[in-house]
Amino acid sequence: MGDVRFRVLGPLAVEVDGREVTLPGGLCRALLAALLLRPNEVVPVDELVARVWHDGGGLRALRTLMNRLRAALGEANCVRTVGTGYVAEPENLDLLTFRELAKQGRNAEALELWRGPALADIDSAWVRSEVSALVEERRAVQGKLTIPHQIPAPPAQFVGRDHELGLLDHADGPLVISAVSGAAGVGKTALAMRWAHQAAHRFPAGQLYVNLRGFDPAVEPAKPQEVIRRFLAALGVHPGQIPKDETTQAELYRELVASKKLLVLLDNARDAEQVRPLLPGGDRCQVLITSRDRMSDLAGARPLELGMLRHAEAVALVTERIGAGRAAAEPEALARL
Repeated sequence: MGDVRFRVLGPLAVEVDGREVTLPGGLCRALLAALLLRPNEVVPVDELVARVWHDGGGLRALRTLMNRLRAALGEANCVRTVGTGYVAEPENLDLLTFRELAKQGRNAEALELWRGPALADIDSAWVRSEVSALVEERRAVQGKLTIPHQIPAPPAQFVGRDHELGLLDHADGPLVISAVSGAAGVGKTALAMRWAHQAAHRFPAGQLYVNLRGFDPAVEPAKPQEVIRRFLAALGVHPGQIPKDETTQAELYRELVASKKLLVLLDNARDAEQVRPLLPGGDRCQVLITSRDRMSDLAGARPLELGMLRHAEAVALVTERIGAGRAAAEPEALARL
């Protein structure tokens, strides 16, 4: 048998090796949903009839419906007859995975299994009542979730950079690392924060942010170990549970973020050496770095060099800052500026 997956946290679906199995509509789907909502539980015939039919139905109708369902499932059939009842024994059911992940405290991963309203395509009063209980389970997990939202507000005045925003939008692949470089004051941080807020919905596990102070003449650059401790706290690790050993701290950080859909914004980095310890260990995160350094020695980084604003964009930016009336009154001064 191939890789068989059953999904109820969204529209009902059965997949074999990534290919969706075509299921009959109506009562057949309601029957499978009723069994999958109580996995590995023997359901007596009379109870199953009550779950599937609004009124009427009976043993003969149930047997006929069960035969249709088993034929449609084919190699994905997980339903057994046990005495005077039936039991579904799926090896891979998103509902069971959701509950196991939540039990382990891996709440963000658990919530990502939901593909929309559970079994909204099933017309069954019993299924709807079970789904209401599932919604409460989901809310309970959401209440336990620690989701960091650390990105500062983007600048009020921001113009242009559509091309660069588009490049960041379409960066993909395992562990996307985008390194935005450019001269001091060119707008690297403004671009990064603007994009981070626009793309926040892509990262249900949240966003981590740090100013690494790589080129601040007044203070020392941030140490990676210091940043890791701050990130652990933001991810919900109690201060008393943060390991004292710096190597163990780094291992815990990578473990926590490895499977999360998370954005890590490393602002004002000095060099690749400062950044490397902060990179996630998994491939679901996205890392955005700003620096005067091009990070050419950071493996896997996609460079994005930021140049000066074009003349029209610069004029628009200053106009936003000083007001349209003043800009219109002194066009020559504005152009020189």
